[in-house]
Amino acid sequence: MDGLERLNYAWGRADIEARSAFLRGLYNRSAEGNQVLEVQALVGSARGEPMVELRWEDKILQWDPEQAIEHGVGCIEAAEAALHDAWFASFIKQRVGLGIEEVGAMLLELRAWRQRRNELPEDPEGVTG
Repeated sequence: MDGLERLNYAWGRADIEARSAFLRGLYNRSAEGNQVLEVQALVGSARGEPMVELRWEDKILQWDPEQAIEHGVGCIEAAEAALHDAWFASFIKQRVGLGIEEVGAMLLELRAWRQRRNELPEDPEGVTG
């Protein structure tokens, strides 16, 4: 089993918490370095398989196109949720007049509802929250 196969095997066996921790580790780098996430299309030389490679400083991750699409959609969904959460928090603070603690509690409820709706494991403090 080569490195990519081991990585894919480990990724497939990992639960959402382990995957989230890995991705957080990938993005939570120090302020040193160029802070650029590079993404490029590849074709595997051994078998001619399509691949997507991500590079972040000294880390390299390769996915098949289906995995890349799944994670890309997840990033877009998280970005949309972040924008919505920020709008919601601002609205509740300004229009309803609640304090930061109450807004935080409402955001947790909103995230739990969103996760139930999307049938995701409930983890309001995680990356899906």
